[in-house]
Formats: sequence, C-alpha cells, structure tokens
Amino acid sequence: MLPNMKHPDGISKWRTVDFGGINHRLGAGNGDIWDDQNLTSDEYPVLKTRPAEHRITSSFYGKYGAASLIPGYAEVLYIGQNGIKYSEKEYLSGSFSEMQSITLFNHYAIIMPAKVWVRADVGLFYTSLPQQAPDGAVVCLVTNQPSTTWKVYVRDGGAWQDAGYVQGDIEAKVTGSFTIIDGTYAGSPAEANTIKASSGDFRNYFSPGDGLTLSGTAFPTERTLVVREVTATELRFYEHSFDDEKTSVAKSMTIARKMPDLDWLFVNENRVWGCNKWTVYASKLGDFKNWNVFDGLSTDSYAVEVPEDGLFTGGVSYVGYPTFFKRDALYKVYGNKPSNFEIKRSTQTGCVNGKTVVVVNDTLYYLSANGVMRYDGGYSSNVSAALGNLIADWGTFQSVSASANKNKYVLFREGTKEFFEYDPQLNIWHKQKITEFSGNISYAWRDDDGMWLISTENEAWEPYPGLTPEAIQYYVEFADFTEDVSKAPAYGANFKGLGKIQIRMALGANSTATVEIKFDEGDWETVQQFTTQIDKRSFYLPITPRRCDHFRLRISGAGDFTLWSLARESYKGSALKGGSL
Repeated sequence: MLPNMKHPDGISKWRTVDFGGINHRLGAGNGDIWDDQNLTSDEYPVLKTRPAEHRITSSFYGKYGAASLIPGYAEVLYIGQNGIKYSEKEYLSGSFSEMQSITLFNHYAIIMPAKVWVRADVGLFYTSLPQQAPDGAVVCLVTNQPSTTWKVYVRDGGAWQDAGYVQGDIEAKVTGSFTIIDGTYAGSPAEANTIKASSGDFRNYFSPGDGLTLSGTAFPTERTLVVREVTATELRFYEHSFDDEKTSVAKSMTIARKMPDLDWLFVNENRVWGCNKWTVYASKLGDFKNWNVFDGLSTDSYAVEVPEDGLFTGGVSYVGYPTFFKRDALYKVYGNKPSNFEIKRSTQTGCVNGKTVVVVNDTLYYLSANGVMRYDGGYSSNVSAALGNLIADWGTFQSVSASANKNKYVLFREGTKEFFEYDPQLNIWHKQKITEFSGNISYAWRDDDGMWLISTENEAWEPYPGLTPEAIQYYVEFADFTEDVSKAPAYGANFKGLGKIQIRMALGANSTATVEIKFDEGDWETVQQFTTQIDKRSFYLPITPRRCDHFRLRISGAGDFTLWSLARESYKGSALKGGSL
C-alpha cells in the first residue's frame, strides 16, 4: 500500500497497488486479501482471475488413478473399475475398487496397492508384428487371450525380440506337493538343493535371483532363500540348503515371491523404496519385484524397523536421499548399499499425510500438524501462516492431498471443489474452486502440461484450453480498511469517515463484477454492478460518505476480471467516546 497523501482539508488518500495473496489473520488490513476464489498470482502485483486454460471432460476413465508414462511412448496410464487403460490405445486386464498409486521405474509402471506391474514403454499395439520398424521400437502383440498373456517385442538388429509380458503381478505363488532332492548347480552335482515338481512350469512364476519364501508341511518354520536356477520342474538353490528338509516323498508346500504391503512408494538410485507402519524397505537393486534377497551383496534388498516416533506417514526421494516422514520427525537414509545404509533422524517438523509431499522447484513441501512446511534439505519452515484458520478445521488431514501446477504447490481436500495454490517465488496463497465440476475433487495428477484434477463424477479438469472465461466464478474480500498505520494496519482507532473509493479495473467480454461494501460489522451493501465489457480505466464508486470505525470491500462475479489499484479518501476526527459514532 502506498503512503497516504494529506490535504489541507484533513482528507487523506490511500492507494493499494500491490495485491498479495490471502492473509486470513486478525492483523490483516488496509489492502490485504481476507479471502478469495479463482484469482492468480501470475500477474502480480496486479490482481487477476485465473486464466481459462483448462477444459472439463466427462466420462474420464481413470477413476482410481492416472499417471504419465515415459515420454515418446504411451502417454497416460489410467486405472478404471474394469481394468487398465493404456492411453487411448488399449485396455488391459484388472479389477479395481480403490485408489491406486502409479510409480514409474525404468520401463515399468508399478501399481499399488494392487501390486501389479505394466510395461510403460510400449509405443504401439498390433495384432501381428509389423515387417518394418526401426531398431529400438517397442510394441505389444494383441491376441484374443487375456492381456496377461500378451507379449512385448523390441526391435533389435532388424528382428523382433521377445521382451516378456506387457503386464503381470509383482508377487508370485505356487502351492502344491513337491519333493526336495539332490540336484545340480552350475552343471555340477549338488546335495539337498532342489525342489522338484512332477508337472507345471516354475518359469511362469519365478526367475533366478528371486528371494522366495518357503512354507507348508515341508517347512514347519517359514524360510526365505534365493533361488539360483529355475527350470520347468526344478528350483535350484545353493548346496545343502535343505539338509533338514530333504525328502523323496512329496510334501505340501507354498513357494512365494512376496512384496511388503507398502503405504508409500518412490524410486531412488535404481531401487524402489517404501515404508509401512514403522519399517523402511528397499527393493533389490534394479529389481522392483524382489524385496527378500539378503546375500550380503551391494545389490541386496533392505529392511529396517524404526519404532520411535510412531508410524511412518510418507516418503519421497529428495536431492538423492530416500526421505521418510513421521508425524513429528523426518528421517533420511544415507549410504549407497545395504551394508552401509544408515537412517538418521532429523528434528524437522513432521508430516501428517504423505499425499501432501510434493517437490516444487527442488524444494520439498508437505502438510504438518501446524500447516504447510517448506524444506530445502537444511531446515523446515511454515509457509501457510497467512491462511490462518482456513485449513485449521481439516480434522485429521487424512483426506488432504497435494500436487503441483507448473511451479506452484497445490493443496486440496478430497470431497470438495476447493484447493489452495501457493506461489513459492512470491510467498502468495490463492484459493481456487472448480465451480465447473458437478462432482467434488477425488485426486490430482500432473504431466508436462500441468495439473489434472479428477472428480467423484469421473470428470477431468485438464490443462488444455477449452473453458470460456465467463465459466470462472471469482470473488475477493479485503480485510478491514482502517487507514491508520500509527500502530498497525488493523488498529486504526482514529478513522472516522470514508469519503470516496476510486478503482482501476478491467472487465472482459461477457464478464460481470459486483462491488459490495460493509461498514463495521453491518451487512453487505451493493455499491455497483458491471455487466458489460470495461477496458482498463479508473473511476469513482458511487458511495455515500459516512462515519465508521472500519469497512470492508468485496468484488465478485464471473469471467475475466483485472484489478490494478484501489484508492480511498478518508477523514479523521477525535477518538470515539461511549462506543458510538
């Protein structure tokens, strides 16, 4: 706000030309924004409605999740009730009834908690392999069989090479009656090392190097071993692995490759990391399917319990370190292999919900019990104090999520149409509301074009032009104007009268604006309504001069609205006596 200009007649003129974001605190005043909707910091210091750069589509398939895939290949993976949709190209098998997260790892998309993987690099789907294709092309051969049997082929040296299946389960399990016998390993005889089946094909389930959990009649105490060789009917381990269990009589057993039930999943240094309750896990190096390989090698998987401070609430890869949160603490994993991994606790403010952890411009943001925190690797600081109690009633924060819209942090509460948008560069918050949705926000995801919001009615708010400006409903309510800075903006004890208000604004075609005023704690009164296009200009609002302690302004409408300045003329008198004007 610019300094006031005093005139000989005792009238002072105040002018606001710098419109920051929301300041929903009792100390706000004299040009601060108390509350708003659908305004943006993009044109700061000018106040302007958010651009109509999104469109709404209905019948969005990804009810239970969506994510962009590897650039240059399939664009988007959608998770729907009836399966997985590979961009606009093909549907894959699946049955889902709850939200899924999608984590990209090399050429795969990991879908949790379903524990399903999908090839993320398939460019095209064919019913027969094309005769001509450049080396490096990745395609999927579609058949009349379930998509779990569809094969992926990679073009190499002018020929198609089998690259395995297009989708599958991370976990694998075989139950049956098997014998445990002497066998071979690396072509040489080996004692008590082989589990043998009379039929079936182990190769459909397991691969050499898998960490397998063995249980059943043959294994009264569950064991976990790494299989070294796999044939159709034999699983071969190191010699003498089964000295106590060796039997020529077939016994019932279950052989499984297991994955922990992880709440939060992310990738760091060619491993998939996650946490569940009070345990941190890391997959085998380069292998997201294996979480129980403990050979004493640098490629091993990893697990460690961290019982202090309660349960883990989130996790993320940040500046090269696996970083985990609890409600009142932050943990970093140091080291480059399981033998020297070390988890260190930091006394930073913790996170209440891992769905709010987002990296924006190399800075980490997350929701704590005290508000939104910024963490740059050194110290955490609160950046949401200006929101006051606007998010204080969000209960346990379990339904709160976050995303990023370009270079801004976005915080929203699932089941509503509203979200808060934070501009880190300007330290400004604005509140947005998707009034174009018939449903409420279910979740968000982002790609190179921006942020997508998905509604409970399967609508998508997509980052592509399509909405007309008049579809955007906006408002801004300013905090108390007291025009006395002798102590602080909100403590103008000597303000006695408002004379004039001058506004510089513009209004787009087919847009509307209504200006309202409220004196002291009275009712809102309409000052002026605008229903036609207004080019940028200044004019006085038709108000009747009157005495008051303070007043508020509110501007609302629909469409393209821009505000450059607010100027007020006021006069002062003696201090109030007896509580009357």
